[in-house]
Amino acid sequence: MGKNYPVIDRYDPVTETATSVKSRDLNAKTYQNGSKLKSVVKQDINKLKDFELVNWKGIELEGETITKRNLDIVVPNTKLSQSQIDGLNEAIAYGKENGVTVNIYVGGK
Repeated sequence: MGKNYPVIDRYDPVTETATSVKSRDLNAKTYQNGSKLKSVVKQDINKLKDFELVNWKGIELEGETITKRNLDIVVPNTKLSQSQIDGLNEAIAYGKENGVTVNIYVGGK
């Protein structure tokens, strides 16, 4: 979609899938609390769910052309607390309820 395109990082016109990619350092103090982690992910879900129309540097994408919405979250390969696991699971369920598929990808340390 181009650097700094609002909300959407990738769009596949064949599958009509919009994807937002976020990186979260689960070792950061902010994300040690599962409720805070869930809140941040829910904000990301809501932005993707509510996306309607953006014309950014000549690239225009309308919400009506999007039939699938994915939120891809990249996290470090680290042990999670039960609170973090619960927060992520609750956020994934919230995404499902709101038409957003949340995918967690584990990266390096």
